[in-house]
Amino acid sequence: MKRLYGRPVLLKLAFIVTLALALAFALRLGVGVLYWNANQTRPIEPWMPIGYISRSWDVPPEILAQALEVELASLPRQSLERIAALQGVSVTELIARLDSAIAAHHGTPP
Repeated sequence: MKRLYGRPVLLKLAFIVTLALALAFALRLGVGVLYWNANQTRPIEPWMPIGYISRSWDVPPEILAQALEVELASLPRQSLERIAALQGVSVTELIARLDSAIAAHHGTPP
């Protein structure tokens, strides 16, 4: 009798765990979609890395790196503040360069 009743309990438990994981991943996906929809074309700020700006403004990171006059490989997740400090320029100057590059890429005036 233990064999007959033991298996369905394990199967039910496995199903519940699998369902909970699927719901967690679906929730995570939903939150990510809502976040990116709400934060596209967000104004560029000093804390932002190039990858974030690239995804937000739908511009290839190579174009942004070229506007900053740096190699893309040397920018792994560095903020604009850090890049400005390394180059010895102000963050507002870097933001102005990026704004111009984004406008040129999208074909709109800066």
